[in-house]
Amino acid sequence: MKRIAHEHELNMKLLLEGKHRGCSFSSFLPIFAEVSLSQETGTRVTLETDGTRLITVPEGHYVEMTITFPIDHGSVCYLGVYFEIRDGLNQSANLLGVFCGFYKDKEYVFRSSGRHMWLRFHRYHTSNDNSFHVKYTSKQMNVTVAPVLTQVKTTQFVLYNHSSFLWCPAEGAPAPVIFWRKNGIVVQNTTSVRYKLRIVKGNNVTYSCEVKNKDQLTKKEFVLYIERCPGPCQCKHRKGTHSLLSVLCGGKQLKSFPWTLPLTTYFFNLSNNRLQQLPKGVLSNNTELTSLLLTNNQLQQLPEGVFSSNTKLDTLSST
Repeated sequence: MKRIAHEHELNMKLLLEGKHRGCSFSSFLPIFAEVSLSQETGTRVTLETDGTRLITVPEGHYVEMTITFPIDHGSVCYLGVYFEIRDGLNQSANLLGVFCGFYKDKEYVFRSSGRHMWLRFHRYHTSNDNSFHVKYTSKQMNVTVAPVLTQVKTTQFVLYNHSSFLWCPAEGAPAPVIFWRKNGIVVQNTTSVRYKLRIVKGNNVTYSCEVKNKDQLTKKEFVLYIERCPGPCQCKHRKGTHSLLSVLCGGKQLKSFPWTLPLTTYFFNLSNNRLQQLPKGVLSNNTELTSLLLTNNQLQQLPEGVFSSNTKLDTLSST
């Protein structure tokens, strides 16, 4: 396995800090231990591997949580590392956000619509180097922030005949209701920043999301780019808001390259096949590609410059 670029891997340690009287913090770890802490002194708690946390604040309040990342910090998404924030008591609650990827030195703010916020930090590795910091406070319901849509990508990629998601990040306090429309008709109105859909025929449907601030409406309409998974491979969406794909073609006895590789592929497994060559330029449009596995094929030599367009490629396995 060859490492090409950056060193940030599975090394996020999550610290949580609460500073307001009356806040409680229940933890549900893999061993089913439960802990309730008074957070007025700013006590820090480490969220264990694959651990969850339920933040609870007093009645008549909502949770305001701030995440601060070190410079260029992040996680390797295809290895199952992500941080999930939900508006309620458990994993069935509305999704406020998912962090998976690399983030610059910046603060991110999330707010619940009520007194509960549920967190999950999932990873397959136990390294504790490099951390990002999470703190929360209790805010009264009458302390409001006007709802806005933030960095919504109007062109979004979906996978034909697969469950896909549209993403509409929003900010406000308490957490704003996001209205999702299909052909102008409201199909979802919750605090969730994503909408699940399945495209099974031509794209003649329009989708949009919007938030309301008194009489003012902020709306974004989406342009859908429909991608197809190359047979006989499997395609899976990664966690996070970027709609990127893992394309799994390992062990399919392929003799030639699957030419219909989706543009949003970031992890591509071609190992254990019978490939004899990798045509030059075959990956030139896959600018999101991060990891490529080519082990156990019949490749003699890779063409010069075959990865020149893949500037995000940091893991290449070809032996």
